[in-house]
Amino acid sequence: MNDHDCFLCLNKCKNRICRTCHCYGHLKCYGEYLKDKTCNYLYMLEYDAYFASDYSVPCPQCRSEIINLKPVTRSDTYMARHMIFCSTMENFMIAITNEENKREQMKLFKLINNVIKNNRQLLLKDNVLKKNVKKQLKKINTFYELKMKNYIIL
Repeated sequence: MNDHDCFLCLNKCKNRICRTCHCYGHLKCYGEYLKDKTCNYLYMLEYDAYFASDYSVPCPQCRSEIINLKPVTRSDTYMARHMIFCSTMENFMIAITNEENKREQMKLFKLINNVIKNNRQLLLKDNVLKKNVKKQLKKINTFYELKMKNYIIL
């Protein structure tokens, strides 16, 4: 391997990856290496979710630590967003069926609407989740279901 060959594809390259052994790699190749070597962790608490990722990865040649600040993407957080959305919707549905005061029910409907609007991309991507949300909304009595059509666009 030449001094300026990519560590993965072995083609000529100008991007130095490691300061210790001076190995080189294309950004695309290094991105694939990071995706393969970086572990993502999801910690779920009662009301919060924390996402963590490895701070460093080993160099592909000399194994010394390379500081890795890989950006977190939406696909990295999909499962956490999905779980938080489902638990939030479940909690709202329980609260709304237990609430007797009509004014408080309407406040809860508005909150449900905001949760759905804020997670619109998640619902568009996942048809099963979208169907489940529609089923949950249909469980609520007809009067409020008609009111919800003014708020929610699924």
